[in-house]
Amino acid sequence: MAEPIINSLVRPPFVGMDELRRKAEADKFPLIDDSIGAFLASQIRLMGAKRVLELGSGFGYSALWLAYGMQAGELWLCEFHEHLLEEAKAHLDKTGLIINLNLISGNVMDNVSKMPVNLDLIFLDIDKKFYFDAFLKTLPLLRDGGLLVVDNLFLRGRLFEPDGKKQMAREQVFLLLDWLKQNPKHHSQLLPLGDGLLLVEK
Repeated sequence: MAEPIINSLVRPPFVGMDELRRKAEADKFPLIDDSIGAFLASQIRLMGAKRVLELGSGFGYSALWLAYGMQAGELWLCEFHEHLLEEAKAHLDKTGLIINLNLISGNVMDNVSKMPVNLDLIFLDIDKKFYFDAFLKTLPLLRDGGLLVVDNLFLRGRLFEPDGKKQMAREQVFLLLDWLKQNPKHHSQLLPLGDGLLLVEK
């Protein structure tokens, strides 16, 4: 597989991120690949994105990559577990970046009304069995030309070779892909990066 080689070429931008990854691996806590983090940061820089929303923030590892791309601006983090949001805030506070951080605790689907509009980029990385529903709810939050990025579309290979597990997640992913085929005005790309990264332009 190419991922170990690709990730070996990426250096996390902030001191302590290597330790955060080691801890997450020991605790079996899922994190984005550093190659995806670097890709997101590059996209944000190229877009000049200053208003970014992350759905499913965990303890803030991916948010560090988002903030690195922004350098300054407004960042919203939505995470079900409040203690993870507080941990994410602590990590981001150490970066020294000029980021106006906003925390939204709870289920994504129950908190859309608290989320901002005219966003430049949304990063969607929640429980996969809610992917299509969350996509439809949050796509309108983007400005015209904004980008919605969805992680883990391949479901660790189960998208192509079902094994009886993650069936609801597979259904949600296929609903999303079918919707995009029927709505070609939203330019989209499914990239073989990490576990499958979907980019959708509003």
